[in-house]
Amino acid sequence: MHRFKTLLALGLLIAVSTSDAYGQRFNTVPAPQLPPGARVLPKQNQTDRQLDLNRLRRPRQAEYRLDYGDTLAVFLEGVLGDLDANPPVQFPEPGSDLPPSVGFPVPVMEDGTISLPQAKRLPVRGLTVRQTEELIRRTFQGGTNPILTEQNRILVTLMRKRTTSVTVVRQDRPVPQQFARPNQPVNARSDRSSRVEVLQLPAGQDDVFNALVRSGGIPGLNAEPNVRVGRSSSYRPNYSNGQFPRSGDGLRNGNGSRARNFAASSNRFSSVPVYVSPQERGRYSGESGTLREGDIVHVDAKPTDVYYTGGLLGGGEFPLPRDTDLDVTQAVALAGGTLATQGNGRFAPSELTVLRRLPGNRQIAIRVDLNRALVDPAQRILVAPGDTLILRHKPIENVGNFGIGVFNNFGIRQLAR
Repeated sequence: MHRFKTLLALGLLIAVSTSDAYGQRFNTVPAPQLPPGARVLPKQNQTDRQLDLNRLRRPRQAEYRLDYGDTLAVFLEGVLGDLDANPPVQFPEPGSDLPPSVGFPVPVMEDGTISLPQAKRLPVRGLTVRQTEELIRRTFQGGTNPILTEQNRILVTLMRKRTTSVTVVRQDRPVPQQFARPNQPVNARSDRSSRVEVLQLPAGQDDVFNALVRSGGIPGLNAEPNVRVGRSSSYRPNYSNGQFPRSGDGLRNGNGSRARNFAASSNRFSSVPVYVSPQERGRYSGESGTLREGDIVHVDAKPTDVYYTGGLLGGGEFPLPRDTDLDVTQAVALAGGTLATQGNGRFAPSELTVLRRLPGNRQIAIRVDLNRALVDPAQRILVAPGDTLILRHKPIENVGNFGIGVFNNFGIRQLAR
């Protein structure tokens, strides 16, 4: 019995000493009494947001309109091609959505005209392929002294679409599966280096959607929900609204003002939402998804927020979920801690201190009772970026574990002697 009393007194002394040191180090605030300014607001779960492709695509044209950079295939029997000869067949480039074309290549010039033998330059900017064929037919078969007769074949098809050169800068990368291990540094995931790719987007597909698809796909949860588009200071006019300048008028931009060498002062960034809430769907004109020559598409990675562990959880650095909330019980479980009684019959540590930084270089220590947190939601506060979670035993748990250890080592008969 004397030995039992001695061991019990020693256990109480250890528990009180650890409790005093703990109390001197931390002036804690109970989790249910946490002031509003120190609380973490719930995140908006991105899984509730929906992908809106209409915001990424450019408005679709009913018919393809010609412009500078297009290449036509033209066959004019007797003028651009021999009489009774078969016209050459041109196959499209790999990946093109065009059918094979028939005729000789004729590019659309910078001023929106095409040059054909025995005729002056013909303005075709803004015309469809069918309208261009009718224009050529009137030029070569019309009038009092036609160049060709009605028996001469005239064929006009689209050989190659014009392209828009854009640069895509992407910071979103796959997340390593082994990142959650404590020995994996967060810096490997926080790398802000980018993958850069220059794309040539065909006309009609020169929008954010096709730029993303061709550079790796639609951004996921690792990327910001908005794509930034750096508008170039030099761009081509957009004639999708059907308003085209006259051939002798010079070049004009979309609002009708005269432009020089397709240049206009437009150094700015625009934000194109990729994921929107259900309430935001339908509130969009579609113009911001259209890309122009020289635009830069930025896909920014979300910052990596972490929390730290100490005490009986061991030293560690763990990532916070990007789009869901994480409370203290979940954070302890992710760090390898145990809740309630341990498997060997001992009491698990239940006193958690959360060190949180506040504005003004201040800090607050929050005391969480993990045992009560299992049944009391007020104890399950959300973890903030940069929090440090320190797990310790309560004094009563130290005494209980000490008694259990003594009993397991000596037994009741040894203690009673």
